[in-house]
Amino acid sequence: MNWDVLKWLIGIYFGYFFGLLKVAYSDPKFYLEYIDKKLTWFCYTCMIAFSAFWYGLYACKSYTIDNIDLISEQLAHLDKEYNYVTSYLLVLIIASCLSFAASILYIDVARRKQAHLSS
Repeated sequence: MNWDVLKWLIGIYFGYFFGLLKVAYSDPKFYLEYIDKKLTWFCYTCMIAFSAFWYGLYACKSYTIDNIDLISEQLAHLDKEYNYVTSYLLVLIIASCLSFAASILYIDVARRKQAHLSS
């Protein structure tokens, strides 16, 4: 992955979640009633789906190496492509885990702000 593209994606990612933090703090009722349900479900689903896909690729690679007689050139190509795909999956899994953890933090921020406003 190109470093310049990765910097842009990281910047967009943090900008998006700082924006959600502002919404959770400034309008906790709207955040808890609408955004929280959708965001938490989406982050959790992505985390489970990407992890399952990664495990499926790992199982296929292990089965292929153990049970199919491949020449060394094919094994090298399989290993190269597997590492290429799983590096992107690792980034997606980490991002979805951080997003899920951030959504839990934002729930806490919104609930504390809502409690502060009601008292």
